[in-house]
Amino acid sequence: MIKRILPILTAVLMLPVLWSCSEDNPEPPVPHGPMEAVERTVLMYAVASNSLSYNLDLDMKEIQQVAASLDLKKSRLLIYSVQLDPKTGETMQPKLQRLVKMSYGYDFQTIKEYDDQNRSTDTERIAAVIADVKYFSPSDKYGLILWSHADAWLPSPTWTATDAAQYAFGQDKDGKESHYCEMPDLAATIPAGMFDFIWFDSCYMANVETLYQFRGKADYLVGSVTELSEYGMPYDVTLPELLKKDVDLVKTAALEYNTYITQTKLPFTVSVLDLNKVENLADVTARCYSDFNYLDGTTGLQCYSRRVNPALYDFGQYTREIVMQNHPEASDELLADFQKALEDVVVYKATTDRSFTGQNMNRANYSGLSCHRLSNQTELKGEKFYRALDWYSRVYGDVQP
Repeated sequence: MIKRILPILTAVLMLPVLWSCSEDNPEPPVPHGPMEAVERTVLMYAVASNSLSYNLDLDMKEIQQVAASLDLKKSRLLIYSVQLDPKTGETMQPKLQRLVKMSYGYDFQTIKEYDDQNRSTDTERIAAVIADVKYFSPSDKYGLILWSHADAWLPSPTWTATDAAQYAFGQDKDGKESHYCEMPDLAATIPAGMFDFIWFDSCYMANVETLYQFRGKADYLVGSVTELSEYGMPYDVTLPELLKKDVDLVKTAALEYNTYITQTKLPFTVSVLDLNKVENLADVTARCYSDFNYLDGTTGLQCYSRRVNPALYDFGQYTREIVMQNHPEASDELLADFQKALEDVVVYKATTDRSFTGQNMNRANYSGLSCHRLSNQTELKGEKFYRALDWYSRVYGDVQP
């Protein structure tokens, strides 16, 4: 009996101590207005109501693991997320959360919940979340991570109504129906001048068409020319850098690449692209594509995508082939100007020996940007969509079939 009474008595005596500790470490209150200004806020906009829902859970665990090393008095991470309920498969309520220190450790505190009047891929919802971030977290600088499925410049299945392998940006599932954001609509929704970097933790977004569509929206865009593994960005490695006021994106991308080649051993590509230099690249590329004739075939072109039509090819190699075919007499001068403009835009690029699909990556033909090979099959929906992009109008002009 005494053996039973002593543990109970000890527990009762400890209650005031535990209560006192709880009072000494109250949970941070949920903000209902602007929080204290910080040097940098990073918004992760994660559309994970799809096959990547569990992967977002893993990424958020990585963030929690590294949180103790972050200076959350000077910087702030906000995550907008929508996921699938692991039990029912139904879309959960979207929410905006902040990374914060609780009494029990670092966790994500919900600041705001959103209704289902807009999908997370609707431009109205994207704009509303960005406005909320600016309201709740006044900052000297902002960065944006776009997290989801993506498929370069290509139209979504709802635009083509056929190819289920195309994602545009995001895939917000609602039962059997999926919703997407077309790349030009996404670019138009991002406010100019708010973010100094936009980082796509998504497949295929280091393409020249997307790069040009996002001109004026940020200083730098970071992405991959290829498909990425589900592992995605190693946030325990990159986040301490991305939350710095004066972030070094080249260093951060190099750390990410090094993680892939030394730890995960998975195929990977990454490019850091200077959006302020893209107009000059467009000028030179337009000269390269003048008096345009369609490229004869695709033999030898380094392909980065699974699909064949339309496929994603290396932008540098494709443009060199166009110049050699259409301007052989002026190729040396044109190619020198093009290479200089390309190097000004692609400030960092890295690739493993193989791509995600197992293709050998020829570094001599790896420019750090992909592109579309223009086709005269203008009846194809991909070709119709492509001809509405800003890049097409800027560098091809009115090319006749």
